[in-house]
Amino acid sequence: MAESVMVNFSDPLPVFPLGETVLLPHALLPLHIFEPRYRQMVRDCMARNRLFVIATIDQAPGRPCRVREAACVAHIIEHQGMPDGRANILVGGVCRVCIASCVEPTDGRLYHMVRVRPTESPDDPPSVPPDLRASLRAALDLPRLASLHPLRLLHGHAIEDDIPTAALVDMVASVVLHGDELRYAFLAEADASRRAGIVTRELRSIDALIEHAERINAREWPPGVSWN
Repeated sequence: MAESVMVNFSDPLPVFPLGETVLLPHALLPLHIFEPRYRQMVRDCMARNRLFVIATIDQAPGRPCRVREAACVAHIIEHQGMPDGRANILVGGVCRVCIASCVEPTDGRLYHMVRVRPTESPDDPPSVPPDLRASLRAALDLPRLASLHPLRLLHGHAIEDDIPTAALVDMVASVVLHGDELRYAFLAEADASRRAGIVTRELRSIDALIEHAERINAREWPPGVSWN
């Protein structure tokens, strides 16, 4: 998906800040657009290149509200407009970017825009050493993980080598990484090899958690607690 979408980094892009949700490259995210400024933003995007930036908001106590530096370019894949101006859209993550500056609303534009630079060179796709892909494949081969539907679908791509390793890592991360701070740290990590290591460790951690749960005698659990 990301390979077929071109981003012009010389022009500012609309920005859609979210409180916690982190969009990763090669992942999908459904959004319901209802605020007037973002209705306008989506209309403008649809009339241009369907691209905007999804950024998270720094909500640390005592700090002024601002968007965080690491962000992801989003491409509108599907758009369903409603008679009252609202819209449901499905976006796909295109690439990691760093926000360099913010452009204030002006001349009737209600939303902010941002100038961004790519975290990785758009002309030099990120590479991951073959041994890290082998480790990722081995983790996806673990029987407990292979039985999980989303990972079972990705397992085939890992075997067939039909998707670049860096893209596969992002796709797996979108499924297994939970917690906004962990996902943001993964998005902000510029080194593809380190990202592969993060995902592989998380896969093995999930496998160990499932193994531990399988060994627990449910009769010993506190009332009302279950493994679901």
